[in-house]
Amino acid sequence: MALVNEVLSEIQEVMTQVDDAQLDAAENIITKDKRIFVLGAGRSGLMVKGFAMRLMHIGYTVFVIGETITLQLLKAMSWWLSQVLGQPVQLLALHKRPLTMVST
Repeated sequence: MALVNEVLSEIQEVMTQVDDAQLDAAENIITKDKRIFVLGAGRSGLMVKGFAMRLMHIGYTVFVIGETITLQLLKAMSWWLSQVLGQPVQLLALHKRPLTMVST
């Protein structure tokens, strides 16, 4: 039980650092489109895939860019890009596309 309490304590600590305005802005972006696309590379890619899975579990239609079942991106679709230092060229090229986007 000590491990569970430690994890809960860490989650509570992180949540004290979350800005409610940023959460509201993210919610507005997520709820405005029927389809959500995510993209990341390396460890960030694993993080956005987990984010996509959580969104799917609560009822959103989510695609990971680069997977075989991903639809074509259209201007009316929102997508999330996770950026890190040393980004692959693919991420930089997609970042310049004129789409509704949130960059983390």
